[in-house]
Amino acid sequence: QFATVTFPAAIYALRKFILVATLLTFLPWAVFQIWLSVSPKAFDVAAPDGSGQQYINQDFEDYYSSQPAQNFATQVFLNNVRVAMLAFGAGILVCVVTAALLAYNGANGGIAGGMFTHVGESGKFWGLILPHGLLELSAVVVAGAAGLRIGWTVIDPGDRRRLEALSIESRRAGNVLVGLIAAFLLAALVEGFVTGRPWSTWVRVGIGVAVFFLFWGWTIVLGLRAGDDEFADLDDQSRPLALSSR
Repeated sequence: QFATVTFPAAIYALRKFILVATLLTFLPWAVFQIWLSVSPKAFDVAAPDGSGQQYINQDFEDYYSSQPAQNFATQVFLNNVRVAMLAFGAGILVCVVTAALLAYNGANGGIAGGMFTHVGESGKFWGLILPHGLLELSAVVVAGAAGLRIGWTVIDPGDRRRLEALSIESRRAGNVLVGLIAAFLLAALVEGFVTGRPWSTWVRVGIGVAVFFLFWGWTIVLGLRAGDDEFADLDDQSRPLALSSR
């Protein structure tokens, strides 16, 4: 029931906030990546004293094989869950902190990508990011969207009392976080056992694309089927009782 109805319905209910979270993440990513790729001054600021070449040629790639695969996957999984919990919990601060976390995360990705692009190594960057990043970033965006929804409920609870609205939306968003555990686990396994392997780039990226479409295919198809009906009872509980005219 949770996997086929509750979680996909919770994702569907967040669709507008997922769009906002996506923009908050990938607009800064695009800005920084383009800026560093074309500006020698920006590149020098991001990588002073020639440290960029060491980062591009060795450090970035070595990171993915710096530990035994199972240890690395466990570390990545726990870190991603921590980030997701922070992005979600910080939403109660009227969206500001969650929005900043999403933008910061995107900016960091853009800085790394811009450095690689600046020296003509963009293929290497995407070959190391896409295998796990497609699913991992999707899950972070969805967690951020859940946080944004909580924050927006504080700002605009509608015709509900603010505490009642927060209780209802927290129950919805809590379903999202539980489901994202599986997504983060799968992304961590890919990052630990696929990203750093000496395989063809197309094989590694192909695996990343497959798990990306598995996640979104599952949530979109079943979410559309469930629609908003799964949470209709919560909405009914939140509406004030109509006064009788008698």
